Amino acid sequence: MSFYPKGFLVVGLMVLVVGGAFYLTQDDAFDSPPRTAKKSNNVEKAAQHTFPDLVSLAGPWYRMPPPKPVVVAVPPPVVKAPDPVDKKSVALLGLYREKDGTPAYFFKYLPSGTVMILKPGQPTKGWELTDIQPHLYALTGPGGRYEVSY
Repeated sequence: MSFYPKGFLVVGLMVLVVGGAFYLTQDDAFDSPPRTAKKSNNVEKAAQHTFPDLVSLAGPWYRMPPPKPVVVAVPPPVVKAPDPVDKKSVALLGLYREKDGTPAYFFKYLPSGTVMILKPGQPTKGWELTDIQPHLYALTGPGGRYEVSY
């Protein structure tokens, strides 16, 4: 190895050793301000006003807080009362079974005297037999809901 690379190695190590010794012997420079520094009046004034003034807030970098969400009170849904059930306007006249076994029922609408032949679930001239229970038939028609008991 020639002298040229050895010289760089020796000089580099010397700089490292001298720098390390210098660093270890120094006091912390950031514990107190330098001795030559003078107090400035501008620094004291800036320390008094911590909140920025209106002119600096008016710049394009200032954003207003987002608006508070508007809460709209929704009224509860209106519950429609069930239709009244008429129990006196319709009478059961009788029933029969067709050849295929489907039952058909005869009802009479008393206010008009109209006789209806109804099959379960089949609407006929605005009337429909909606439910059959023991001793009770439920019908819907032009005037609302009807129940016929026997």
